[in-house]
Amino acid sequence: MGKRNKRRCHPKPYYKGKPLWQLLKNLPNHGVGRLIIRSSFQQDEKQPSYMRILAVDMATKTIKNPNKPNNIKIPVTVERKLRGVIFPRPVNIQSTSYLSDFMLIPETEEEKLLRNSKTASEYNYVYWSVAQKRRIRKMIAGGMSPEEAKQREKKRKAREDAEVQECAVLNRNQTNFEDNFDDYIDEEETDELCDSQNFPKEQIQKYPAFSKEKFSGQSYGSKRSCSQSSIPEEVSSAKWTKCQ
Repeated sequence: MGKRNKRRCHPKPYYKGKPLWQLLKNLPNHGVGRLIIRSSFQQDEKQPSYMRILAVDMATKTIKNPNKPNNIKIPVTVERKLRGVIFPRPVNIQSTSYLSDFMLIPETEEEKLLRNSKTASEYNYVYWSVAQKRRIRKMIAGGMSPEEAKQREKKRKAREDAEVQECAVLNRNQTNFEDNFDDYIDEEETDELCDSQNFPKEQIQKYPAFSKEKFSGQSYGSKRSCSQSSIPEEVSSAKWTKCQ
């Protein structure tokens, strides 16, 4: 484990690997279609985390820090599976692409990681974005119970999704669901969800995780708040998300 983060008392990640521009520059088609992992995500997690590369733009390079010219960021769009959960939309990981933390999965080992992958519509999991967590905390600070605050925020989000017709509305009377409210998320390093409607159609069709449903907003999950007892045996190595 790394040193403790003074801000939130969480261990700082231990990076082992290469930055993306260095890892992908010599690969055919810059590695499109291949699987990569973040080595720091593998330390304490039993569920697999990986990313399938959908698009790479080597021509657009930016330097994160002028004093560190090797900290180069490039736009890379991926299909992400984090702790067993497939993100419902493509993700641009440019913000973290400069980290020396990426490793290429050998093609002979890809099948091992691809097993038990589940899409967002198959399970009951609510992902709270950073803004939603703030609203929930504000309601709790005002005297509301955590359960009531979460239900109110879920209803608000369901109304928004229904208005733009991007996601099916959840049952508003549903009170039993898993969420990520108590999970730690580094709010300083965030990757950008891409709009699947603006993503190349041939890529969406090639990777069916994006073509099975309509997607909305940020809706993905994490490991810690999913109960092992509620996971079917045949998919016990997977975690899941659900559109809110």
